[in-house]
Amino acid sequence: MVNKLLKRVESTIRKLLYCLINIFLRNQKITEKIKPETIKKVLVIRYDVIGDLIVTLPMIKLIKQLIPHASVHLLASEQNSKLIEFDNNIDKIHLFDGRILKSFFSLFALRKENYDIIFCAFYTLVTRNGIICNIIGGRKSIKVNIWCDEKRYVFFNYQSRLAAEKLSMYEKMYYMAADTIAGGDRYNKVDAYLKIPDKSRNRCLSKLQNLGLTSKRFIGINLSAGRKINEWPNELYIKLINLLSQNLIKNDLLLFYHKNDFLKVHDIISGLDANRNNIYIYLHTDDILEIAALIEQCMLLITPDTGTVHFCSAVKTPVVVTYNEEYTSRLWHPYGIKYRALISESKDRIIVSPDSIYKKTIELLQDINEQEIMHKLC
Repeated sequence: MVNKLLKRVESTIRKLLYCLINIFLRNQKITEKIKPETIKKVLVIRYDVIGDLIVTLPMIKLIKQLIPHASVHLLASEQNSKLIEFDNNIDKIHLFDGRILKSFFSLFALRKENYDIIFCAFYTLVTRNGIICNIIGGRKSIKVNIWCDEKRYVFFNYQSRLAAEKLSMYEKMYYMAADTIAGGDRYNKVDAYLKIPDKSRNRCLSKLQNLGLTSKRFIGINLSAGRKINEWPNELYIKLINLLSQNLIKNDLLLFYHKNDFLKVHDIISGLDANRNNIYIYLHTDDILEIAALIEQCMLLITPDTGTVHFCSAVKTPVVVTYNEEYTSRLWHPYGIKYRALISESKDRIIVSPDSIYKKTIELLQDINEQEIMHKLC
């Protein structure tokens, strides 16, 4: 009885709070698509991790296609901003560390940009990011989000139901823009991409040449997970690499890693079978676009890091990846490429067998080889 009463009180307080926010913000719901000729400046909010920004890039490219005369800005993190230094679809980058109170005046100062539209390129933390949109845009900017629920209209002028219906995060982002700007319904091809500068690609190719490796003839193995929950135990890596090295003698294996995992990598290498001459190490680099260039050169990639998966989608490299749960694999799966995914037996940590990853790798290799044969026949 007490719990029911507390829930009613909490619900009433929440409704009152949303009413007060609505009175203060006064965001008017819009029902018609926005005409391109009325848009001069756009802001996309995506200030989190690298992989999530890659998922958002097709949407930004679409915005530029629909309104080429408009200036497109991005609110980015220091980490993910390194990805788009050479992307001509983005005209200006504003850095944000995610702390609203600390950065309030910096965010508020962006009002002088007079954005016509602000796209919230987040699927979660809707209230938080709705507040950020309103600090920057005030009442003049049209603020757009993927459909969440009716009450979130206190923060947004438009919520895209079409985007919410899509299964892949790539499509959710892409169709949010297509559903908002008039003419967007003429576009239905989501094309993951990444602008890699020549200096990063040439540095990568030079290192591969020094190792004696040929483009698209080696398998990349990522030894870094990015997040603790996605990490593979060292024993899994050792057994998997030994399996691959022993049975795929015609294919070279290239191991790469983040500098923070140096000791982990040392333990893995120490546990590998001796006298294996088809295993190579790519020394760590701080250039994230060089890593993208490296993944581009792989025949396929094996990785525990779901962020690296989006690099694969962007550079069209097949991938074998592990996920903690089925929902994550559906929402954040590789896009537009061949892949194999394994779901962990536990949501708290990765539990898969080296044999299962090996089998999926063999399946994917056969799939790739069949595609190459068909391409040559055609």
